[in-house]
Amino acid sequence: MKIVIVGIDPNRLATLSQLLTDALQPERLIKSRETGLLGLAAVVAQELPDLVIVDQLCSNTEQVMQLAPIAAQYPGISYILLGDGMIAETLMHAMHVGVKDVLPMPYPDDRLVAAVKRIEQTRSIGTNIAARAHVSAFIPCKGGSGSTFIATNIAYAMAAEYNKRTLLVDLDWSSGDASLFIAKAPGTSTISDLAKNMSRLDTELLKASAVHILPNLDALEAPESLELGLGVRPEHLDMLLNLAGSTYDCVVFNLGRTFDPVTVRVLDRSHAIVATMQMGIPYLRAAKRVLATTTALGVDEKNTHLIVNRFKANDDIHVEDVEQALSRKVSCLIPSDYATVSGTINRGVPLISSHPRHPISQKLRVVCETHFGMEPTEKRGWFKQFAK
Repeated sequence: MKIVIVGIDPNRLATLSQLLTDALQPERLIKSRETGLLGLAAVVAQELPDLVIVDQLCSNTEQVMQLAPIAAQYPGISYILLGDGMIAETLMHAMHVGVKDVLPMPYPDDRLVAAVKRIEQTRSIGTNIAARAHVSAFIPCKGGSGSTFIATNIAYAMAAEYNKRTLLVDLDWSSGDASLFIAKAPGTSTISDLAKNMSRLDTELLKASAVHILPNLDALEAPESLELGLGVRPEHLDMLLNLAGSTYDCVVFNLGRTFDPVTVRVLDRSHAIVATMQMGIPYLRAAKRVLATTTALGVDEKNTHLIVNRFKANDDIHVEDVEQALSRKVSCLIPSDYATVSGTINRGVPLISSHPRHPISQKLRVVCETHFGMEPTEKRGWFKQFAK
């Protein structure tokens, strides 16, 4: 956990920093910054800490309310206030802003250490909950790769065929129509609307913001414009995943082609990443860039799967050529059937539901079971007979 202590007294900053350094484990990153309230926003933007300890800068309501815009912009950050003379009204406003603890001065050393440990434990619980949900991300190497079609049908399969509580999150700011691939009507809220209310995020708000496609399948839609998408920040994704882990078994992200901070955060939190492409030189070049970028970001190659969509056996470029050029094995070949696929998309019906025995549906199940660890259910008895 990264902790930043801010205040105007350098001696007190040094004392507080030493106190926490001595009492906490060495892997905590503790910094002190000499600044007043006017400089606090810049410090937070630069450091992006998990916890800010504000020393003797907020003793009245007006000062506490100066924290409000910072807390709204960075909702994933916790705050502890140190100071004297706070009246009940000030304490109430501090709570509304999102301050986790207020300690009067002078204070016993163990009170500050205990407060920090409580916050750290709460954040750790959120992270552990999120780890229980399987997180997958689908990213197109180039436009027209069919990434959204694959992501939405796999999300539907996770819920309908593998009995997993699934959340589909559309982060493709340029298109933003993932839910329409498997639902006939759009929702009334988007992830950008949810981002504006992250300070009061809970299961009820998450459910109210989602499109309910099946009893165990919800979708968070992308905003209608790129400008609105810019309001979604990496820390919003952390908070969403921490909460979703207690509500869903699987979280599926439909990503765009831009490696912005939000995309990078999703890749960092994903257990499996699927890059989609078609056969063709432009797609091959694009795939090389995408895979090089994920490698540079530290993504484990074992967690990255390459899918070739709209595959034809008589393509000019062969699978061996792709694997040699990319130094990467192709995980799955999705056969081409443009008429059937486009027909299901236009009707807002998942192909894996309307054409369960179609070769594409069978391949999508292979992806679910080999890359995402899905176990076949009794409901799929007909498929076992068909596959013999």
